[in-house]
Amino acid sequence: MDIIQLKLIWLIASLAALLLLFKLELNRLGVKKSVLRRLRLGASLIFAGAFLGIVLKAGFNTSSFARSDSAFLLEAIVGYTFGWSFILWGFMAWAKSYFDLRGKPLSTAGSGLISGKVMSSLVAGHSSAMLINSVQDDLLGLLDSSAVSLHSASDGGGLRLIYHHNLSEDSAKLIEKPRGHNNLFLTAQDTRQAVINDKDHSIHDFAFIETSDSPVKAAVGVPVRSNGETLGVIGLYRTSDKLYTQDNIDIIAIVCSALGAAIKRESAEKKQHLENRYTEMLAMAAKAFETDPDLVSALVKSAKQIHSYIPFRWINMYIHGEGKIQSLDFHLPAGGTVEIKQGYFSQEKFPELYSGKSVGMSRGKSARSENDNRTFRFPVTQGKRLVANLELELQSSPVKSTYVEILGSTLVPKIALALGRTSMESLRERTEHWLGALQYFQEKVLSSKNITPVLMELSSLAVDLAPTTFCRIMFTDKDRKSLKTAALAQARDLAWSVRPDTEISLSEEFHHYRALQTGMVITYDQNNKYKRIPQPESNCLIPTDTRQGIIIPLSINGAVVGLLSAGDFRSAERTMDNSVNHIFLKAMAALISMMLARHRDSKQQKTVKEGARKLTILAKGTARENRRPDPSLNINSRINGPLAGILASCEYLTSGLPKHDEEIQRYLGIIHKNASRIHNITMGTNSEEVSVIS
Repeated sequence: MDIIQLKLIWLIASLAALLLLFKLELNRLGVKKSVLRRLRLGASLIFAGAFLGIVLKAGFNTSSFARSDSAFLLEAIVGYTFGWSFILWGFMAWAKSYFDLRGKPLSTAGSGLISGKVMSSLVAGHSSAMLINSVQDDLLGLLDSSAVSLHSASDGGGLRLIYHHNLSEDSAKLIEKPRGHNNLFLTAQDTRQAVINDKDHSIHDFAFIETSDSPVKAAVGVPVRSNGETLGVIGLYRTSDKLYTQDNIDIIAIVCSALGAAIKRESAEKKQHLENRYTEMLAMAAKAFETDPDLVSALVKSAKQIHSYIPFRWINMYIHGEGKIQSLDFHLPAGGTVEIKQGYFSQEKFPELYSGKSVGMSRGKSARSENDNRTFRFPVTQGKRLVANLELELQSSPVKSTYVEILGSTLVPKIALALGRTSMESLRERTEHWLGALQYFQEKVLSSKNITPVLMELSSLAVDLAPTTFCRIMFTDKDRKSLKTAALAQARDLAWSVRPDTEISLSEEFHHYRALQTGMVITYDQNNKYKRIPQPESNCLIPTDTRQGIIIPLSINGAVVGLLSAGDFRSAERTMDNSVNHIFLKAMAALISMMLARHRDSKQQKTVKEGARKLTILAKGTARENRRPDPSLNINSRINGPLAGILASCEYLTSGLPKHDEEIQRYLGIIHKNASRIHNITMGTNSEEVSVIS
C-alpha cells in the first residue's frame, strides 16, 4: 500500500507540473519553446510511468505481466528514467537563459532568449529589418510591448524610419523623420544613451503616437551603436502606463548590439555596391568623350549615362569666350536638362564661376539653387587659364558627395581636352582666314601705287576680323610730336571729342607718345586704374566710352613713323587682352610697315630715275648748244612730216564719224585748218621759217 501511495503522489505531482507547463505562458519569462517541449515531455513520461505502476499494482497485480521484469523496465526505464532525463535536459537548457557562455549570470531569462535569436539571425546573414522582424515577437512578449520601430542615421544627419511593426500608418509618418529638441529618438542619438519618454522627452512634439489598437502611453529609445558610432535608434511602445525599466533596456541593448553589426555589414555591402555602380558610371560617362569628338554631343551622351546612376535636375556647362552669351538646352528623355552656355561671363555677374571652389556651392541668385549640398561646380582649366565651368545639380542630396567629386574630376580633363581640340580647330580656321586676308593685301600692296585705299581696306579688315570697334592708322611728323590720321574704320558712327582728321600734338605723358618714342606695343584698359589712358589723351585720340584697346607702332627700318590704334567698347563681352588677336593686329601692323617701306623705296627710286633723266636731258641740251645747227636747214621736211600725219588723221576721222556728231566735226575742221596753214607757211621763203621757229 505504501508503494501505491508513493506512485499516486508522483502521478498527482506530474499532472500538476503538466498543467502548469501547458497553462502558464512561460515564454513571457524567457523560456524557450524547445525547453518547454522537453519539460512537458519529461513530466508526461513520469506521469505515464506512475500511472502504469498504479494500474499494474492495483488492477493487474495477479497477472504474469505485472510481476514480470518487462513491466518494471517499462515503468522505471521509460517512465521515470527518460522522464527525469528530459526534465533535467530542459532545466539545463533553461539555465543557459540565466548564464552566458562564460558562466556570467544574465539579468533576466529573456536576455538569453533574445541573444540566441539575434545570434542565429546574424549567422544567417539577415539584414537589420529581417533581424528585428525575427525577434520582434519574442521582444514584444518579453517586454510587454505593443509596437517596435527602427530608425537609421542618415548621411546628412538626423534619423529616418526604416522599419516599424504594429504602429498606425499616420503615426509611422509622424515619426518618419523625427524633429524637435526634446524628441525621444534624437535625444537618444545625441546622448548615445537610452531615453524613456517622460515630461522632458516626447515621442512627437505636436501629436500622439498610436499603435494599430490604442494610443501609446510609454516608450523607450535605445541607440544602435557599433565601434563608437551611432547607427540608429530602436524604439519600443506600450499601451499601458508602465514605464520601461533598466532590465528592459538591457534586453533591448542585446538587440541593438546585433543590429549595429547588421547595419554595419549592410553599410559595407551598400558601399561596395555603390562603388561598383559608380565605377561603371565613370567608365560610361568618360567613354562618350573618347568616342565622340564633338563636345556638345559627347556631353549629352555622357549626361544620359550619368542620369541613370545619379538623377540630376541640371548639368550646366559655362564655356568662357567672347561676345554675348549664347545658350543651348537639351531635355533628356529620362529626365534632367543639359544646358550649354558660351560667351563672356563677367566676374561681377557670375562671381561663383571665379571662386575657384569645386563642390557644394549654390548658384548665387539662381532660382534653381535651393540646397547647397545638391549643387556641385567644377572649374575646367587649361594650364592656369579658366576655360569652362561644369555645374551639376542633383535631384536630391547624394548618398556620398565623394562620388560626385570623383565624377567631376573624371569629366573635367575630358572636357578640357575636347575644348582644346575645338579651340585649336577654331584657331586654325581663324588663322587661315587671317593669313588669306593678309596674303591678299600683301599682293595688293606689291601691285598698288597708291597706299591710301589699301590703308582704308586694312583698317576695315581689323574691325571685321579682330574684336575691335574702331581701327585708326596715324602717321607722325619728323619730330614724332604729332599724329595725323591716314585711315579710319568704325563698326558704327562713334563719338569723337576731337575730329579724327585733326592733327594732334602729343604730350610726353601720353601713351601714344611713349609708343612712338620706344616702339613698344601698349595695351590699355579704362576700367583698370593702372592701365588707364589719361583723360586729355583719351579725349584727343580715342572715341568716347572706349573701354579697352591696343597701340602698335608702325616702323620703317626700325624708325617709328606712325601708330595703329584699335579699341573696343564691349569690355563686358570680350577682351582685347588676347594673344591671338594681338598676333593678328601685329601682323597687320607689320604688313603696313612693309607697305610703307616699299612705298618709300619706290618713291626714292622714282626720284633717282627722274634726276637721272633730267641730267641726261641737260647733257643733251648742252651738246646741242655746242653744235648750234642752222634752224633753217631741213626745216620743211621736219615739220611737214608730222603735219602730213595730222592731216591724214583728220581726214580719216572726218570720213568715219556719223554726220550728227557736229561738235566733233567742227573741232576736227579746226585742227585740219590750222595744220594746213602751218603746211602753207613751211612752203614759203626761208626767212619766214626762221621767224616762226624763233
